[in-house]
Amino acid sequence: MSFLTARRGRIAAAAAGALALLAPSAAHAITNGEPTSGYTNVGSFVVEVKPSTGEPYLIQLCTGTMVSPRVVLTASHCMVRDDYAPDWGHVYFTLDQRISDGTWQLRDDLHLLDGTPTPHPGYTGRAKYRFDVGAFVLDDAVTGVPYAELADVGYLDDKSLRGTPFTAVGYGIERYAKQTSTQAFLPPKERMMTTQPLVNVHRDYVLFSMNLARGLGGTCYGDSGGPKLNASGEVVAVVTTGDIPCKSTDQATRTDTSYAHAFVADVIADNPAPS
Repeated sequence: MSFLTARRGRIAAAAAGALALLAPSAAHAITNGEPTSGYTNVGSFVVEVKPSTGEPYLIQLCTGTMVSPRVVLTASHCMVRDDYAPDWGHVYFTLDQRISDGTWQLRDDLHLLDGTPTPHPGYTGRAKYRFDVGAFVLDDAVTGVPYAELADVGYLDDKSLRGTPFTAVGYGIERYAKQTSTQAFLPPKERMMTTQPLVNVHRDYVLFSMNLARGLGGTCYGDSGGPKLNASGEVVAVVTTGDIPCKSTDQATRTDTSYAHAFVADVIADNPAPS
């Protein structure tokens, strides 16, 4: 659940607030995951916090994937400004592999990319996972990274894919132990990856297992919008939500739907890279 809104999106919403009190000094990975210098088309959204007193600072927000020189694929709930905390200001995107030194406040030397949050026009937050596919349109084109593609429409309808491992990539909150609840949370630090098996497929969303008792990996707060990738590197879904302590269930909005394909194609077409 988001710690700032009732919507259960996996935003790293509470990073600088309540969760900061829970962070031990030990370090580990997302959920049985590992740091990665690969997946260079996956980056983190960060937001500038403007407190009533003191200097502004950055916290981690969500994860996204470059699908064209100017378009980052993410979740719509990450892009709806009305859901942000009152002291949250500008949103940026960064492809830096490491975003913090183990504190909730991010590094001050990040290479920040400016752009415009663009939620799906049909997204309201009221229909479960419906249209939770969004984009961030960069002001300037990014080159030198591989742009991800969406899996074909209906890809996940293949029942033989149940149990198949998929790769999750994100910058969200990490865990240092599987036995405790949110007390095991650690600040977002760097780009991480893990694999997890597909459990079940619904019309708009898909379920992945991240059962820590079985040694599986998964996502947590701040991984929202991050990709679920098949063996070919195609995006089959974007992270939406899961259980509160990030220990068992992982739910993602399908990107192999006709409305997701149409939305992404339209945003890319409307925002070409400069010639």
